Amino acid sequence: MIDNIVNERADWGGKGKIGLSWEILNGLTAKVEGSYNVAVMHREYFEKNNYYNNLRDANYYGSNNQTSQLDFTLSYNKEFASEHKIQSVIGASSLYYNLYDYSAEAYGGSRDDIITLNGASEYTKASSTRQRERMNSFWTCNLWL
Repeated sequence: MIDNIVNERADWGGKGKIGLSWEILNGLTAKVEGSYNVAVMHREYFEKNNYYNNLRDANYYGSNNQTSQLDFTLSYNKEFASEHKIQSVIGASSLYYNLYDYSAEAYGGSRDDIITLNGASEYTKASSTRQRERMNSFWTCNLWL
């Protein structure tokens, strides 16, 4: 029975991150950081004609998921005399999701050597989902001693 099933899967992904820090004035520093992640999955399934099932079922599934984030902070640290300090930070962050999933199913292929949906005569299901979200945040923190 296992010889009658073709099940192929491919996964890949990547990550990247970069940052920059700049001291604008003595005690005043700006930082920017960005990151990007991607994950892709692809799966194909085909069941050849056999004693238990002569429908030649075929299906395909794929997904492409991406996320990115951008962060910015501006901080100020200053010491006056030996007893007084000012520490302040403000920041912003943006997080973005882009998710895409798709699938299709069919049966009724005329031959076992056409293992894709193209050889099927009856298409039973097709679907896709796309989801995009963005979340932005801002903050501040101040300390005087």
